[in-house]
Amino acid sequence: MASVLAFDGQNAQIDLGKKPEFKIPREITLEAWIYCEAQRRRTGIITNVYDTTATESGYGLLLDGKSGIFFALKTSSKAINYLSSKTDS
Repeated sequence: MASVLAFDGQNAQIDLGKKPEFKIPREITLEAWIYCEAQRRRTGIITNVYDTTATESGYGLLLDGKSGIFFALKTSSKAINYLSSKTDS
């Protein structure tokens, strides 16, 4: 029997904590099936982001606030990279 998590869209989240297994060694695949009734900019679908303005780290699959999604990744040599999907994706 499959398990399903349902959220009401009002600040619902699952916090997995800061475990070493959530750090990216070299490769990552994020996948989610979502139904989005309304877009809000930078709303996380799957995220592991730390941002204090002075310090940034992590990765995330987020809504872009228009009609798509984007993937954000902070590497050790660059600022956060944003890879956007096509419109209406």
